[in-house]
Amino acid sequence: MHEQIENKLANGFKCLKMKIGAIYFDKQYALLEAIKPQYIFLKPSLLGGFQASEEWLIIAKQLGIDWWATSALESNIGLNTIAQ
Repeated sequence: MHEQIENKLANGFKCLKMKIGAIYFDKQYALLEAIKPQYIFLKPSLLGGFQASEEWLIIAKQLGIDWWATSALESNIGLNTIAQ
């Protein structure tokens, strides 16, 4: 996954959509630490509920990453709006 992210960033992408909810806590931390996003958008219904989302929030706070939790932006239209 890290290699794919690096390739996208090297090709000029500024917004990445990743489905990463099913990885272990230590890998979550390493991933966010490596890519250093300004924001993460969490979809509790897709992550497995609020407990799984809270794990991501804890990591984001530790790394100084802002976050947004919502289920309203789960369509491609919503994700495109975020990217704008």
